[in-house]
Amino acid sequence: MDYSLTTDKGGFLRIRDEDSSVTFRCSNDTAQLLSIMVSEESRGKGAGRSIISAAEAELRHRGISVIKADFMKDIEGMPEFLKKRGYKIRDSVPVVSVDTDLVLGAAAVKKALKCSFNEGFFMPAGNLLASQWNELIQLFGKLSIPIVKSEIAYFSKELSGVVYNDAQMPKAFIFCSDVDDLLYVDFLGGISSKEPQYVMIALQGLLKTLRDGSTGKQYKKIAMLLSDNVVLQLLKRALDRGTEVAEVSRTYYAEKQLPDADPEPYEEIPEVLLTENMMNSLIKEYSGFPIQKNVCWKPAYSVRRG
Repeated sequence: MDYSLTTDKGGFLRIRDEDSSVTFRCSNDTAQLLSIMVSEESRGKGAGRSIISAAEAELRHRGISVIKADFMKDIEGMPEFLKKRGYKIRDSVPVVSVDTDLVLGAAAVKKALKCSFNEGFFMPAGNLLASQWNELIQLFGKLSIPIVKSEIAYFSKELSGVVYNDAQMPKAFIFCSDVDDLLYVDFLGGISSKEPQYVMIALQGLLKTLRDGSTGKQYKKIAMLLSDNVVLQLLKRALDRGTEVAEVSRTYYAEKQLPDADPEPYEEIPEVLLTENMMNSLIKEYSGFPIQKNVCWKPAYSVRRG
């Protein structure tokens, strides 16, 4: 099978052939499975199994010992596929959504949007300089935050952003993506758990942008992954009494330990570095899939050459 390999310096790794592709982000000895795509006419014929095997051999050759994946429960066939490949399926985490109008109309939220914070300021992602992005990516790597440079283009430049203090040090961040009229809060967090005020500034930055309508888009619902019950309690406290926070799906986690030795002889795959043109093609290829959904099966897949 003729495979091609695309990488960048930020941990992005993608293997593809004419019928399928698989994408990872790598950090130290761990690889996060981002997506598997198989053309409809090749499904059920071993294309997915073949490309995953080739990818695992390549990752093992690069010093990766663990592969992790998370996927939505409504992705048909994914649990069975991963189990057959030796992945262990672990706990699930709910994905919840709330009507955007109910969030912006809540009394506590209206009050919070009028507050001014002296500790720091929110900078939209679209205003960040290349040097600031490089600084952030390095920081994320040190903190084991799963964001790599190749993913930046997937996030909304207006709704995503970083909070800086007066010394121009990054303190918190929020990254969002969208599908039609649904907004996903993909990553929200602070550099230090002892400084929650910066996370509040990040949330305020997002909500102010939504309220002002400066993106030119209207979102009916806001969705986010609830990996911590504390976040759910804070969310409910911010909303008016009786506001429904609906569970719309669940995310499952899977993990596989790669063997120390290759079960088969390693075959080198020709490698090219990711270019801006390639990234633009990838963005088109992944359009319609928020980063939060992570592992996804796309209804149709075609290789864009040139």
